[in-house]
Amino acid sequence: MKEHSTIAIRKWDWLLILGTTFAPMTLLRIWKIGPGEVMCFLWSLKYLQTREIKLTFVLRFFLLFYSAMLIGAFICQYVAPDELRSVDLYTWLYLAVIASVAYRYFSDASFEYCAKILFLLSITATLWFFGLYFYSIYRSKIIYNIPLWYHNYRYTGGANNPHQLAALNCALIFSFAYFLIRREKMIISIAGIIANGIMLIATKSSTGYLSVFIGTMVIAVCLISSFTSDKRQRYASLVGLFGLVVILCIFFSRQIYMVAYEWIQSDDNGVGRLELFSNIGVTFSQSPIFGLGPGTHSIYNQEYHNSYLEILAAGGIIGISALIWSSIVLFRKILKARFLIPIVVALYAYGLAGFVMRRIIFWVLIAIVCGMAEKYVAISEL
Repeated sequence: MKEHSTIAIRKWDWLLILGTTFAPMTLLRIWKIGPGEVMCFLWSLKYLQTREIKLTFVLRFFLLFYSAMLIGAFICQYVAPDELRSVDLYTWLYLAVIASVAYRYFSDASFEYCAKILFLLSITATLWFFGLYFYSIYRSKIIYNIPLWYHNYRYTGGANNPHQLAALNCALIFSFAYFLIRREKMIISIAGIIANGIMLIATKSSTGYLSVFIGTMVIAVCLISSFTSDKRQRYASLVGLFGLVVILCIFFSRQIYMVAYEWIQSDDNGVGRLELFSNIGVTFSQSPIFGLGPGTHSIYNQEYHNSYLEILAAGGIIGISALIWSSIVLFRKILKARFLIPIVVALYAYGLAGFVMRRIIFWVLIAIVCGMAEKYVAISEL
């Protein structure tokens, strides 16, 4: 297999790399549009014009979810008009274009080309945000009137909250871990993991810590499963590991509960978010089939700060069913490229306490990882 380091990428694809890198810097935006959003959209236009429309699983998800949201928004006009945020319909339409084009593009690209884009994106984003972090530590926490820290104690890299960057850090940690396991660019990969780990700690995102923990557990499982090619031995080792975890959870349930509660309390909004989550039943009862469209449907006129509850609130049963179906398709695609799974798992885990599915980085990485998995060749991983 040809190494991705020898592959030359198309110059136009740097728009996607740079656009995805700048997208978390939400303080650069005018309204909802910043340089990252513009670059990603320009990139998509080039390939949108030259590709026939194909109902991929990504496009099917957006068609189902968006249709449900449109009907839900109409219902919300009569049920709870103050909660509706119709401007987000434009955001989801934009994401649908980026995600659908990116998936088609990387599905047609080679494994090596997708790997090169993933590596360059990881390097570019890490260098940019770690450079800003270094600048903020030794020079100033503000650059060109753009705050780099949230209230001067949580690093954001130019975002209006630390979660924009933290979600990116989590995904990049496992992107570099993938290349490290493959023994490609090992020194750069180790440095990338360390740099993103430092930035994640600086964001003080408890959701990010959870995301990294879950992703690390998935890597451990993948490593165990790679020690043997015999399916029976592989399944036996996985069942044994799962059984051990269950036994430990039973015997140390109280300690685990206390640690989990203290972890939730460690986040400024941790306990408050549990209160938000508990309100989903009220929202769901107002429009169970189609949802209420995009908006602030929880108590205190806030979002639910949970990707899955937000999908349920905005798109109802149709929206959440579309997400479940597309997620099953996604994980079936990436199962054979098991060391790519932690990247996706980390993003999904971050969705437990943040609306990560409404961010460019989520859909671009999903598209790249799927492109790699679909052409994956079963070579030696270790």
